[in-house]
Amino acid sequence: MEWANGNVSVNHPRAPWDGRGDVATLVHCRLDQLKGTSNQYRDSATYKAAYEKAKFNYDMDIAFDIVDRCISDECLDSIVDTLLGYAREPIYIYPYMPFDDEDGMGGRVPLDKQPTNALPAAYAQYLSTRLGGSVNETIIQSARAGRTKLNTWLRYLCQPSFEGEIVGNRPYVPVDDVITTGGTLATLRSYIVSCGGTVAGTTALAHKNGVHQKFAIAEDTFGVLCRTYGQELTSYWTETFGHGPASLTDAEAQFLALFEWEPGNEPIQRLRERINQAAAKGE
Repeated sequence: MEWANGNVSVNHPRAPWDGRGDVATLVHCRLDQLKGTSNQYRDSATYKAAYEKAKFNYDMDIAFDIVDRCISDECLDSIVDTLLGYAREPIYIYPYMPFDDEDGMGGRVPLDKQPTNALPAAYAQYLSTRLGGSVNETIIQSARAGRTKLNTWLRYLCQPSFEGEIVGNRPYVPVDDVITTGGTLATLRSYIVSCGGTVAGTTALAHKNGVHQKFAIAEDTFGVLCRTYGQELTSYWTETFGHGPASLTDAEAQFLALFEWEPGNEPIQRLRERINQAAAKGE
């Protein structure tokens, strides 16, 4: 399947989960609970303007300040724990493009000429400075998927793709600023391991509830998913997306498993219709 205007490929096979670095995405905080700031500041127009400059105008100075306020020593310790046993220093990698296209998904408006979100870059650099290791300079996001403003249904359809050389003898740590369903980190992890690399773990600055998030689909979640949609789910998902539901993140799978369908057709048929609607109408 392809996106309606032919510019975004829906078929994006993922490598199976292998148990290495797949347990959890390590999270520092909620973005509305930053260290060293008052509630009044966090709710203020000053903070919101600063965050938007870091997120959408590539202001690295503000991005480093926000990263510093997000950092939890407990989370840092957990990241260190994931790196124990690896003989070489890690490579921190964030899902970036040589440009950002958040408003130009599918080529509907011209591309920006430079990245817009400085937070993942600042976080990767922070980890490199604090914990050792280096920041990736060889792998880039090649698909114009623009996911920040997409709803969950469109996130299944618009997965990014990556290109670039993988270093086989050092562990990678994919990082991002905010984790939602984890699809971007999962696709980046899949690219790395499919090319012979190793992923030690994943991390994000923030999640809406501020706690570590399950990364790979949990056995219980997979069971609920299969009971909800039946045996046809695996063949449908594989034919449509290039990988089976067992390669989903836990958050992606939970959304599907817990979605409250209106009465009518069988769940698998309603799922097909909803995916087709998203592909055709972009919503």
